[in-house]
Amino acid sequence: GGQLEDDSTYTSCLTSNNCTSLSITNADLTGTLPESLSQLSSLTALELHLSGVSGLLPTEIGILTLIALDLAGTGVKSPLPTQLYSLGHLVELRLNETDIAGTLPSELSRLTALQVLDLSDTRFSGSLPPEFSSL
Repeated sequence: GGQLEDDSTYTSCLTSNNCTSLSITNADLTGTLPESLSQLSSLTALELHLSGVSGLLPTEIGILTLIALDLAGTGVKSPLPTQLYSLGHLVELRLNETDIAGTLPSELSRLTALQVLDLSDTRFSGSLPPEFSSL
């Protein structure tokens, strides 16, 4: 498999000035999410489950206006960038079946629009932070 930035769906989304949704699933990709992701300023949905991407999420993720982020079944690792918690319109966050570990960050409670949070089959440990009671 190749890198995400070499995928034709990704490159056509990059060259389009109004790409709102990017879905590359069940792919045989390698490597991490590229910094060029930040150029997708109209993107509201990023679906990469079972795509093969791995590594840390780029800090540029916080620039996007995502409503849905699905990285289920990828090799995404912790720590999650603090910029992720500035996605104030995020309604759906799927990080299940990833390599994310550690304690659940209390900053997740900043995602006040969140309706779907799937963290199943991750290596998070500990209890829910008290900040979650306000969600």
